[in-house]
Amino acid sequence: MIRLIQCIVVPFVGMFAAGRLAGWLLSGLGLADWVRDFGSFLAAALLAAFLYRCLDPAGWENVFRESVGEPCTLSLAFCHVGYGLLWLMGIMAVVQNLFAPPMQTDRTLAGAVLSAVLVHPILEEWLFRRVFMARLLDLADGEIPAPEVVSEDAAESVPRRKYTRAGMLFAVLTQAVLFALMHTGVPSMLYGFGGGVVLGVLMLRTGRLWVPVAVHMAINLRSVIWPILPQSLALGMDVVLAITGVCCGLLFWILRIRQFRRQRTEDAS
Repeated sequence: MIRLIQCIVVPFVGMFAAGRLAGWLLSGLGLADWVRDFGSFLAAALLAAFLYRCLDPAGWENVFRESVGEPCTLSLAFCHVGYGLLWLMGIMAVVQNLFAPPMQTDRTLAGAVLSAVLVHPILEEWLFRRVFMARLLDLADGEIPAPEVVSEDAAESVPRRKYTRAGMLFAVLTQAVLFALMHTGVPSMLYGFGGGVVLGVLMLRTGRLWVPVAVHMAINLRSVIWPILPQSLALGMDVVLAITGVCCGLLFWILRIRQFRRQRTEDAS
């Protein structure tokens, strides 16, 4: 319980409070929405990292040297990017159909790209899918690593831990709830929870932080440019993304079946 408070509760509460306070202060200055969002999120992320660093120094060191999730090949990782984006598009479509579309703000394209496409995905994925989820896995399954293993495309061995299904479920759902609470409004919170689950699963399946970062960047970029495109072009872009996601999903299962058959052949020999 003490480690849960140190590693998760205090950093998250500090992050939540700092984000809301900074947003309130910046809104009083009459700044553009993207400047307010960027400033409030940056303050929240930095405070969360600072609190975590102070309260759990050992965990902070592990963040930079341990592997979270199941190491996979580079080809499989790219497949996960494609169909992970497809899942997020589906969740977004469901939420938008259930609720009225959000009001347009005064975001500029450059500001939205800087804030929503570049800074938010990197920091959010690092905090939620790397820092918080790693510690949640520790709390659920213990902190003793399994023997070092070598992934098929890795130059050297990396530490990998064995996780139970219950531990992974606990970590994925908990960090998704925390991620949802950082959003404002019921539609955004629902989408944040669904997206947090998908991105958390991607992190566990690939062991590569750049995979959820890439998916997060892509879906945010789609959200930024979709409203300013002509309707036919916007729908065409969604069709291309959907086809790409389906192809990536099919390729993923083809590669996994080949990998499974190769493993069975090696075990038999």
